[in-house]
Amino acid sequence: MKRTCPKCGSKAIRLYRSVTKNGKRTWEPVAWHCSSCGYTYYVAKQTLIYDAGGKQYNTKYESHCPYCEDKLLRLYRHKNPVHGRQQWNSIGWYCKRCKYTWMDKKIEQATV
Repeated sequence: MKRTCPKCGSKAIRLYRSVTKNGKRTWEPVAWHCSSCGYTYYVAKQTLIYDAGGKQYNTKYESHCPYCEDKLLRLYRHKNPVHGRQQWNSIGWYCKRCKYTWMDKKIEQATV
């Protein structure tokens, strides 16, 4: 399913969390993240869009939510290239009680 960002109109990617059910890993969709402006949101219905945070993750949180002290879960994005293997890249943190996300720092690549 392709979705565009409600703020800037560019491509948004789906964020998932890993859940184990009956001994098998499944990927549960959590939120959408805009690839250009960084807006993170989740969709309740087609017309209801809620902000899901998207602030930068601070290492002093130590994988615990700063609001409710619950343990944070990792968020992943799925890449399935035409040639090659599919990948699940870890890009953020998620609190299931607050329904809030924190994104990791983007690594800037220097061009030579």
